[in-house]
Amino acid sequence: MQKVFIDSDVILDVLAKRYPFYTDSSVLLSLAEKKQIEAFTSPIVIANLNYILRKFKSKEFSLESLRKLRLFINIFPVKKEHVDKALSLKFKDFENALQYFSALDQNVNFIITRNTGDYKPSKIPVCTPTDFLQIYNVNL
Repeated sequence: MQKVFIDSDVILDVLAKRYPFYTDSSVLLSLAEKKQIEAFTSPIVIANLNYILRKFKSKEFSLESLRKLRLFINIFPVKKEHVDKALSLKFKDFENALQYFSALDQNVNFIITRNTGDYKPSKIPVCTPTDFLQIYNVNL
């Protein structure tokens, strides 16, 4: 089974119904919900989603959405070692570096994000939801 890290932009595409990205991101989360892939995210993503969804909708909407998400998405830890490594690597965004080292520690097969350029130094394959669905051979 494929182990994938799902970045906040992909989850937000679904929860906020952001078109034209909604469809592929929704199919990706559906694969996770059906246990066809093993999906992971980080506590950072959950915190960011909560902040954005509270502003976008409401506190209740945010918490309910995140509770549903937690039924099929695993949360991996961000450790002090990840912070130290992130401080020494030349990632475009420190937050993404933290998530990268957490994902690396969990041996994920893919990082799935729409901001693939943010993960240029990654040794883990990075792709968009659309690219992953093509690799995984999902017909829409």
